[in-house]
Amino acid sequence: MTLCSLLEIKLSLVNPEDHAGVMLAERMWTAAGQPATRRELIALLERFIVECGKNGYTYAPIFLRRKREMQRRDWAPRETRHEEPTMQVAADACPECKGIGYVAAADGASGSLCKPCLGRGVKQNGPAAIGRAEQLRARGERGAQ
Repeated sequence: MTLCSLLEIKLSLVNPEDHAGVMLAERMWTAAGQPATRRELIALLERFIVECGKNGYTYAPIFLRRKREMQRRDWAPRETRHEEPTMQVAADACPECKGIGYVAAADGASGSLCKPCLGRGVKQNGPAAIGRAEQLRARGERGAQ
């Protein structure tokens, strides 16, 4: 991993005049032990910007932008972001609703029961659905006795 990949900087968008500054930033990041936390990266970028000013390097404006975004907490490095956990879908889950039992409407603001599984969240011919149907039949037979 590089500092540019951590900060999600596309080198193809950086001016060729600023490549010396990018190399300086990479060297400083490596020398600092490749920090990845927000606070450490802000401090590193501040030192980098000051160092560029002292030595006459130009730097890509994205470095200053990322520093300010991290200070405002508008952006965080990918490794430190809190991603939503992915949901595990059961093998017999309804393919339409992914086992939830409802589907979102096209507008995204509302939803309705899943028609293929009738809101149960499992395939109509899956083991859970078959087991449930047998339970319902058994209840019906007991009630009739």
